[in-house]
Amino acid sequence: MRGLPVAAARSMSSHTNGHSKELSQLAARIPKGTWDTHMHVVDPTAFPLSKDAQYKASPHTIQDATAFLHPLGIRKMVIVQPSIYGNDNSCTLDGLERLGLENGRAVIQFDPASTTSTQLQKWHALGARGVRLNFKSVGAQLSSDFLSKTIHAYADAIRHLDWVLELYIPLEDVPLLEPIVPELGNVRICIDHFGHPSPSSLSSAKTVFDVPGFTALTRLLQAGHTWVKVSGSYRLDMDPRHPIVESLCRETLRLRADRCVFATDWPHTRFDGLDVKPYLEAMLDWIEAEGIPLEKVLVHNAEELFNARR
Repeated sequence: MRGLPVAAARSMSSHTNGHSKELSQLAARIPKGTWDTHMHVVDPTAFPLSKDAQYKASPHTIQDATAFLHPLGIRKMVIVQPSIYGNDNSCTLDGLERLGLENGRAVIQFDPASTTSTQLQKWHALGARGVRLNFKSVGAQLSSDFLSKTIHAYADAIRHLDWVLELYIPLEDVPLLEPIVPELGNVRICIDHFGHPSPSSLSSAKTVFDVPGFTALTRLLQAGHTWVKVSGSYRLDMDPRHPIVESLCRETLRLRADRCVFATDWPHTRFDGLDVKPYLEAMLDWIEAEGIPLEKVLVHNAEELFNARR
């Protein structure tokens, strides 16, 4: 810290020590074998973004990911294809190859009309275990007919591989899934970020059951083929302990703790500079407040959902 005034040097040292202490306290709570089931790898220089990308992203490489996650004690990651790469999975699969099958899985994107079973098998051998349909980020206006045709097409493509069909869909559109999911047989659905209810629906709700789509989500969870990622709570509200977000998390856990998986949502796209620790701490608190072992949600559920037991 040569050249810094003494007071500034002490302040910086104090901030760094405080940050390290908070990080070590959080890491001490995270079980060995935890999977971060939702993180992205982005490298626009090596892997150019889609021409239809909705936003510009800074580089967030697999090395950056490990630098963030390893101090938390997290070695195992599910790399999820971000919308800004469209169906070009090159960056995601490069990150997956660097992780290896012991520590990595991926959720990719593809067009079922033009993707062969041979290609899917090659991706499966690398560690791909799901396909993502992102309706939220691109602002898709969903109809029941469109959603049914789209989901059935993807379900038919992945059923023989036992992959997950991951949906980033607004919670208010989840009722559209109710007649569709029972038709998919053994194909599992996983809904990102609690279903991402709109901020306006959270602000007007007195309880979580007032949030449009939540009751439909509870029915899907009870049926057993739908999973939820308890992740990205800062996308719902910047208050780490917003009461409706807390209720959304705890009611979901209370209903089907065996259908919930944990994620950091690194690198927090569109929320550059976010300190995610308070949000992760809150989620761990909420899991434990329901009497649920952290190992169940952070380790065992993830192993089951992404076929990651070795």
